[in-house]
Amino acid sequence: MHLSVDLSPNPRQLIPQSIYTHQRWTFYKYEIDIPMGEGTSERWTYAITSHLGCTRYEFVVAGRHENGWRFIAHSGNDFAVSTSQNERAKLGGAGLMWKDVLQKNVECGGFHVQLGLGDQIYGDRLWKEVPLLKQWLSMQGRENRKNAQWTARHEEDVSHAYFHYYTSHFDQPFLREAFAQIPHILQIDDHDIFDGFGSYPAYMQQSAIFKNIGRIAIEMYLLFQHHTTIEILRNVNHDLDLFTITVPVVYPRLDTVETLANTFATGKKAVNSTYNLLGKATSSVAGIIGGKEVVSQGFTQVKKAVGKTGLMGNVLNQFGDFELADELRDLWTHESKDLERTYFIRTLQGISQQKGIRMTFLSGDVNSAGAGLVHDPSHPSDHKTMYQIITSPIVASPSSNYILKMLHNNKLLYVPANGHKSTHEVSDTKEDMMEIFHTDASGTARELKKLIGRRNYAACVVYDPDTLNGGAGAAGGAAGASNYAHSTAGSGSGGSAGGSSAGLSKLSLAVDFVVQGDGQFTMPTKYGPVIVPHLEFGH
Repeated sequence: MHLSVDLSPNPRQLIPQSIYTHQRWTFYKYEIDIPMGEGTSERWTYAITSHLGCTRYEFVVAGRHENGWRFIAHSGNDFAVSTSQNERAKLGGAGLMWKDVLQKNVECGGFHVQLGLGDQIYGDRLWKEVPLLKQWLSMQGRENRKNAQWTARHEEDVSHAYFHYYTSHFDQPFLREAFAQIPHILQIDDHDIFDGFGSYPAYMQQSAIFKNIGRIAIEMYLLFQHHTTIEILRNVNHDLDLFTITVPVVYPRLDTVETLANTFATGKKAVNSTYNLLGKATSSVAGIIGGKEVVSQGFTQVKKAVGKTGLMGNVLNQFGDFELADELRDLWTHESKDLERTYFIRTLQGISQQKGIRMTFLSGDVNSAGAGLVHDPSHPSDHKTMYQIITSPIVASPSSNYILKMLHNNKLLYVPANGHKSTHEVSDTKEDMMEIFHTDASGTARELKKLIGRRNYAACVVYDPDTLNGGAGAAGGAAGASNYAHSTAGSGSGGSAGGSSAGLSKLSLAVDFVVQGDGQFTMPTKYGPVIVPHLEFGH
């Protein structure tokens, strides 16, 4: 591995560390440390040599003082088991949007990172493809399912199923090249295990079958998405694993790696000592803003929609012997999460005020794209304003118009005080969705302007509005940012990208939604930018 501009004959050789063996395959981990340059981003090259030859890839590392960071966010990176081969082909296969990511990666000078918001694989297919699990599904009676034994054959079959899902999925064209060239930070969601895991009735969650599937899925998730193991994480004595175990959006990190499993076992849980929650707490803390009202008022309609679209997969219907409330318990819009959701939002508002940090939710898992915010309309720039960027899916089939119409809710919604259930009486924090999808990718006017049901990803750039475009403010910053930061380095009035020498700059975030067009032969459409403004300290 070497700086791309360094052509000296003896580049650094990386030493592999064997961390795990599955059947006849060995997992190797390479510890890499790279010095950050004093200027703008630098390009690094690495080469992999094997009996097949030598393969080279290049990636970008931000400068030490640079703040014009460029990144993408995505979720729903696999097809549901219920998606037919014909439908997959119509959408352009798994690689279509990843091909566009690679093109944008070249155009902008390289994304510094990609944030995966969950659902890298859809493990739901396990229940259709592993014979022993199909047998378990066919058992009659709760006690029989709860008491069914986990055997060595279960261990082997389930382990190899997840191994196969990951190796076959990550080896697909365009997706493979994107992960080789854009550093990634990924987080877990239920589909990485199977749909709704962690939210089923206790007799199912506590059964040997569920618990062991969860254990194996998390082991494979750590291996394939974080290149580590539970044993390694237990024994590290530094904070580098913060970037290994989960997306470092909210600090402090998980107290122990065991919290990963416990979070799923007990549901999505907000506690004082752990802000960095797994599951949908970091990816979909608010579900879709405004969606809670729809779900709480219309369980029957939601159930119909779920059944029609496979939004939550066919797996739930296969289990089929528990209440609808349990089926939807894994959504943060579910009424059982009401107090948790309020607590989480109010806690983050407090941290935002104390630290002068603008909180932003990057959300996925809902098979549509959109942007929302919780805010105080009388003080639109203060700490209570938190944006939510929803991007999903990059591969899976998007939501139908039936779902989107339900979620286009025009009722006035408010976040209550801590410890109070939502009644949507007027408070200091209002929930709103932004109308950003005025025309469809096909060019026709859209009735539903808040959410769009097409495959998509979010392209984001951090910028300083005071230095970008010679102090042109947010509007100028937005213009430059929406070109994936290409103008960030060239248009500023001083210093390197985005005012890198300005110390603690007033950084804002610009987000574009890149949305698939009709079919596989039209160019994706760009919507935005959505501007997340910086927070003045003390506001």
